[in-house]
Amino acid sequence: DDDRRCTGNKIDAIISMVDFDLEVSTLEVSGSPSCPDHTHYIGDRNKTAKMLKIILNFIKVNYSGDFGQFRRIKVYGVQIYDHDFYIYSMCMPFAGVYYFKLEKKFSYSTIPALLFKELPKFASNLWTMRDMIISSTKSIMSYITNPIPNQ
Repeated sequence: DDDRRCTGNKIDAIISMVDFDLEVSTLEVSGSPSCPDHTHYIGDRNKTAKMLKIILNFIKVNYSGDFGQFRRIKVYGVQIYDHDFYIYSMCMPFAGVYYFKLEKKFSYSTIPALLFKELPKFASNLWTMRDMIISSTKSIMSYITNPIPNQ
């Protein structure tokens, strides 16, 4: 199966706000769990950071709004590697300063006997991830739909 995977600079999946044709989040699967490759993991983590920066820059360049609202935008990238989910965020707290952070890490069970027992915790983590992305879309919507206040 590893031979079927293409490597490159394209992200595996992108979550978009369809009404605005606007990318808001990414998903990157870093190889097969049966064949961990730390170099692949690092490369994909860097790819995730670059893509989140591109998303923030696109919003900033293509939508005018109050920087106070823009700096509240936090976009998320999810990376799956070796039975672990990594949820990264990126924001721009100050003009030209990007902050990339690991927000959450959680695992999924590889032992069939434990799957049922660990399912509620795993589902809760997925729900938290969903809430983070929804929060991101709300802050993006607030920024792109509100004009710059009079100064």
